Amino acid sequence: MTTQRPEQDARPHTVRWFVRRFHDEILGEWGALASDLPAAKHLGGARLIDAIPDLLEEIASIADESRSGQEIAMARRHALDRLADGFDVSTVVNELSLLRGAMLAVWERRVEGASLGSVRDLNLALDRAIASSVARYMEVHMRTLTGIDRISTASLQASDVVDFLQRLLSVFLDATPAAELGAMLLREGDRMVLRAAVGLDEELARNASLAMGEGFAGIIADTCRPLALDSASASPLVEESLLRGKGVRAFYGIPLVHDGRAIGVAYIGSRRNDELSEADRRYFDSLGARATMGLVHHTLRKELVASEKRLQALADERAHELATLESLLAASHTGIAFLDRDLRYLRVNEAIARINGLPVAEHIGRTIHEILPPEASFVEGLLRHVLDTGEPLINIEARTDDKVYLLNYFPVRATSTIFGVGGIVVDITESARAEEALRIEQARTQSILDHAPAAIWVKDTSGHVIVANRRLASAYGLAHGELIGHRSIDLLPSEVAREHEEHDRIVIAEKHAIEVEEVIPSPTGPRTFLSIKFPIPGPPPLIGGIATEITERKQMEEQLRIAVRSRDEMMAVVSHDLRSPLATIQLATGTLLAEIGDEPRKRRMLEMITRAGWRMHHLINDLLATANIRAGRLQLDLRPEAAEPIAREAFEVHQQLADEKGIGLAMRVALGQAMIIADRDRLLQVFANLLGNALKFCRAGDQITIGGVASAREVRFSVTDTGPGIPDELLPKLFDPYVSGAAQRKAGAGLGLYISRGIVEGHGGRIWVESTLGHGATFWFTVPIARQVAPS
Repeated sequence: MTTQRPEQDARPHTVRWFVRRFHDEILGEWGALASDLPAAKHLGGARLIDAIPDLLEEIASIADESRSGQEIAMARRHALDRLADGFDVSTVVNELSLLRGAMLAVWERRVEGASLGSVRDLNLALDRAIASSVARYMEVHMRTLTGIDRISTASLQASDVVDFLQRLLSVFLDATPAAELGAMLLREGDRMVLRAAVGLDEELARNASLAMGEGFAGIIADTCRPLALDSASASPLVEESLLRGKGVRAFYGIPLVHDGRAIGVAYIGSRRNDELSEADRRYFDSLGARATMGLVHHTLRKELVASEKRLQALADERAHELATLESLLAASHTGIAFLDRDLRYLRVNEAIARINGLPVAEHIGRTIHEILPPEASFVEGLLRHVLDTGEPLINIEARTDDKVYLLNYFPVRATSTIFGVGGIVVDITESARAEEALRIEQARTQSILDHAPAAIWVKDTSGHVIVANRRLASAYGLAHGELIGHRSIDLLPSEVAREHEEHDRIVIAEKHAIEVEEVIPSPTGPRTFLSIKFPIPGPPPLIGGIATEITERKQMEEQLRIAVRSRDEMMAVVSHDLRSPLATIQLATGTLLAEIGDEPRKRRMLEMITRAGWRMHHLINDLLATANIRAGRLQLDLRPEAAEPIAREAFEVHQQLADEKGIGLAMRVALGQAMIIADRDRLLQVFANLLGNALKFCRAGDQITIGGVASAREVRFSVTDTGPGIPDELLPKLFDPYVSGAAQRKAGAGLGLYISRGIVEGHGGRIWVESTLGHGATFWFTVPIARQVAPS
């Protein structure tokens, strides 16, 4: 509460004496009256009293000193304060009138015998206070209106926010002559970024930013309160780079607050004055509030323009998407429809209209029950399920009397709200018929496979069985279904499986068929199959297989091999054992021939025995050679030999016999000095077999030719005749044992060519025949030249 002021220097019954003596009573009287003013309801006691005590003192001084025409400074200040508090001019006048009434009421109660001149002086002083207050109020009000008008103009004319801020700053500085510099900062995230400046370094201003709470502007933004710096040159708040060294003596800054949050900061400064006046600050405050609104409106306008552009872009995009959708609907051969939550058709294409049997226009706005009465319950149940659960239904097959359709239904959403359902209906009648035909064909094929005498299968490149017949399942001892999808390693012991898989890899890598023997274990013992594995072109590539069981044949072959081996061993033993008695017979017949004298009949009989002995001798040698070849025991005495002399010796040995039969024998060799690695006697035996056969089958007048030619690696000999030739069916097995091309009258043991092949292959060479029936034959064999490594 305000204390009573001293009365010294005041004459009794003067206005100053009165004011000082009854100061508190006057304020109480006035406060009771002024607090009822509508504009004062929100003010507290201190804010309501404001400058009234000082105003009373100044009124008293003017009344007592009769200073007519003098403005009352405290009245001007009071008017400025009330303008900031939202009072209009009539309220200010009314408030001061109440002060007059309060003073006169106290005067009447407390002062007796006072002169009317003192009362007159009091009224005159109060009138001057009211006039000063109203004048100041109107001055500031007009200044504010002008500023607001310029702010509105700036808001309308600015091209962007930065331009608007620069114009605002010009308005502030033009209306505040005491200030020469200023700046405006906007909040961007957690920093204040300078967007307009006057009187500051432009390069610094363009890049300046402050954290919230940093420096002069950062503190204003962080606290959302105005801040004044008087005599600011020594303040640490101006040490930020933007203000440092500018010689600024006074600063005043205000926050630009919107929705309780600082969206920016504006400040002005002076290099001439140590402080900015209260009037300038109040004016800057009032313009700052309007500037905030202008800034918000400008930002909103900018956002509105951007929003309109986005909306237009969305509209254009929607129109484009709708056009695309319409094009898709029109071009698609698949039925497409969209329905709302009441299951009324919104859009359909021609394909769905054809399926439903009604034009497109007759679908729109109608329900499922109206369009598809027979199927409505079934289809509606599916659609309701999609709407209720939000889950799509995919590939639901539906059949009519002659059609098959694939139904797909899905929810149509806007964000998380389902506002309809879409449907895609595909006519798969032809596909279903094709699939049914394929199933029938597959069943037929499987039946053929299952009744085939061989095991048949198909694998993919990773070895999984994808097709198999029942004979293959039987071979594995499994049910048919247990094979499909499995690999050999899943079905067989690892060692056996690896062999099967290696055969598969060969087929894949070399891309051609192979024929192999494969074993499958069974409870009764191993089962052997002759498998033909072949590539099946892709994509994807596959491996096919056909296997015939040869277990019995393999057993028979083994038994036959045992029998042949036993026979050969027996023949070798018998042949060896026959050599001694045969030698005795040959020696005895030779001795008798030498002693027989002139007894023709006995001589002929002895010569018959001699010839029979030599035939027996050759036969025994052939049998022994055959046994040795079969057993791999054929002995060769290999050494370097001249090739041509061997051919010539064979020619000379058989020349006389050829002459006796009237068959021409010629030699055409071009062997030069060629050397071969050979057993000379064995090669002569080959020539003897080939020339003997030729002489046996040729007729008088036919021609036999011995040939020979050398190459870098081998010498190739040949025996060519013009005899009857060899039948085609005999050629593949001509070099097998006990096979003869002779007619019955010329039948032999059939071992000569077999022995010849054994001898030639023992030399590391090859032997073959070329013949056309009725046009003779040519037998060829090769022997490596001497610089080649001889076979062991």
